[in-house]
Amino acid sequence: MVEGRRIVILGMGRSGIAAARLLRRNGLAPTVSEMRPADQVAEALARLAPLGIETETGGHSAETLQRADLLVPSPGVSPEREPLRSALKRGVPVVSEIELAYSFCRSRIVAVTGSNGKTTTTHLIGALLSAAFAKVEIGGNIGRPFSEFADRLTEHDIAVLELSSFQLQLIDRFRAQVAVLLNLTPDHLDRHRDFRSYVRAKSRLWANQRGEDLLVYNADDVHVRRAVRNAPARTMAFSTARAKRSEAAVTLKRVPGAAISGSALRIDDAEREIDLSAWRLPGRHNLANAAAAVAAVQPFAVPVEIIESALSRFRPLPHRLELLEPVRGIAFVNDSKATNSDSVRCALESFDQPILLIAGGLGKEQSYTGLREPVRRRVKGLFLYGESRAKIARDLIPERAETFADLTCAFRAAVDCASPGDLVMLSPMCASFDQYADYRARGDHFKQLVEQWRRRNAPVESPFGKVEHDEAER
Repeated sequence: MVEGRRIVILGMGRSGIAAARLLRRNGLAPTVSEMRPADQVAEALARLAPLGIETETGGHSAETLQRADLLVPSPGVSPEREPLRSALKRGVPVVSEIELAYSFCRSRIVAVTGSNGKTTTTHLIGALLSAAFAKVEIGGNIGRPFSEFADRLTEHDIAVLELSSFQLQLIDRFRAQVAVLLNLTPDHLDRHRDFRSYVRAKSRLWANQRGEDLLVYNADDVHVRRAVRNAPARTMAFSTARAKRSEAAVTLKRVPGAAISGSALRIDDAEREIDLSAWRLPGRHNLANAAAAVAAVQPFAVPVEIIESALSRFRPLPHRLELLEPVRGIAFVNDSKATNSDSVRCALESFDQPILLIAGGLGKEQSYTGLREPVRRRVKGLFLYGESRAKIARDLIPERAETFADLTCAFRAAVDCASPGDLVMLSPMCASFDQYADYRARGDHFKQLVEQWRRRNAPVESPFGKVEHDEAER
């Protein structure tokens, strides 16, 4: 795919730099072009300088674009936008960094996509496989580009990749021996024209699979069942429903699947049970992630005892239903990664305590009305901030909502209303980019606010030990 081509990488983000380094390691000299001015990408330029390749900043020049016969854009650039649209019209191949890295990869690949739960499931699959195989590399949409390690893997190794719809839109020959589709809910409709286009992008994951490959899918999701109907690979269903496995995992090319029953996960091809009593991640959606991960490693014959041990050791990832230390009987959860309604629904259903919900940020052209009933049942108070605060309040329960300019003000109001036994949760429903660099920065700020509040409410030290504040004094 790359031999003899004049390759132009658009964007000096993490994936763009990794793609340039991959090509340089393999004797190729791409051009890296960036829209931002040089002073805003000084660190990226410093990383690219030792490679001895051509760079340009301040825009993609017509000369650079005209001489390219392969474009590798940043995942954030839609193929419907310039300059990609013009390149595609001219017949210039436009591929994602994932596709570029794939052309150098010799290893087996397990790839995970879906609207929610991708990162947790990807890390979980990596943990299960790492316990049984010498070299397993995890990357993709989780912050470590595939290009960082694709050419360093052998046919004995395994790459476990999280893939977004943006990355999947521009693949061509990419093929995963195991593909996993977790769920499908309307998301990123600011990028994709409609839900159908979004599903079409996700479906690229298994388009190149063969009959000997495996597609793991969620039998409890009607959109997923429709999407995989004509998949070319073998299929394996997973389910957390209480229906019989034979009813929950039916597909045209069915092979046995994985289902949760009580505190056990059953793999019904070998009549095996995997003990989940030590599983620590809250919520039914995380049980689904566990079932998907166990199903995905079945082709690798990982022993049951290794799977059980890895599951018992696995802990929640930061910013995903991350339980923080309680303060004066009030619990705190950092769920900053919850950027759509379905992920917030899962969060609300994961806890029994009364919830004071903090939400808001930059919307994704989505409606929040589907959350009215779970909010009505589970949420004691609704504290909304940021660009989408007014729309969320209108779509949900206006009389139960308070709106604020920023997260700090929303947090202060929430803790003022909280009582012992309550749970204060950041589960935003929205992207973070109106006020933060990313969801991690937003989650870190929430944790800082919790820590500051903890220090203000710490027990008073005395020569006789800790003395709690009297209720009347606070």
